[in-house]
Amino acid sequence: LSEPRRGLSFARNAGLARARHPIVAYLDDDAEAEPTWLAALVHGFKSHTPRPACIGGPIDAIWDAPRPGWLTDPMLPYLTVLDWQLPAGDLPPDRFIAGANMAFDRDALRAGGGFPTNLGRVGSNLSSNEELVVQRSLRARGGRCVWEPNARVRHHVPPARLQRSWFVRRYLWQGVSDRVMARAANDGSWSRRRRFRALAQTGRWCAKALIAADGTPFGCACEALRALAFALPLRSPP
Repeated sequence: LSEPRRGLSFARNAGLARARHPIVAYLDDDAEAEPTWLAALVHGFKSHTPRPACIGGPIDAIWDAPRPGWLTDPMLPYLTVLDWQLPAGDLPPDRFIAGANMAFDRDALRAGGGFPTNLGRVGSNLSSNEELVVQRSLRARGGRCVWEPNARVRHHVPPARLQRSWFVRRYLWQGVSDRVMARAANDGSWSRRRRFRALAQTGRWCAKALIAADGTPFGCACEALRALAFALPLRSPP
């Protein structure tokens, strides 16, 4: 298919519009599915009652360069490396399915309007959260989001994403994406009080980063940048 509009959400929506099967599955262009991936997804949709609205599974890393020592486990989801270590079943409310390994009931995804085009990668930007918006919408309409541990893929992590400068950009964009999602949801998190709390949290994370001595100060500093980008009107990080 050819989609003239740039952006990951536009591309995903183009596939959704043309999908002929009642299940639509998404895989990143730099991910490799295990041979049983599709069979595990289909089994998940057939074996759960009521039928799930979305299903996702683990995403393992393929390290194209050595993993640096400062890259701690809590930072891995920012590389779309994710495994909740859960049995097959409904995801808890505080867990999510990542975009490199996800499948949907086609009609449920269409009914919600597909992926929001004001979020998601466009060119070299690192905007995100479009999958989270979709999952929140599905759950709000009574849909089930299910974890299927046998639907496994592997995701390449190139050397360029193992640089501190890339993580700085990634966390800044995450803060901006969080703010866009909060404002669109109109859930009160965009209040002045919330913004001041985020600024205060930024200060606490910066202090923690300065005193940490266990190899985690960079991760703490990145979280501080995320909070700062959420709190301040930063539209387009570098």
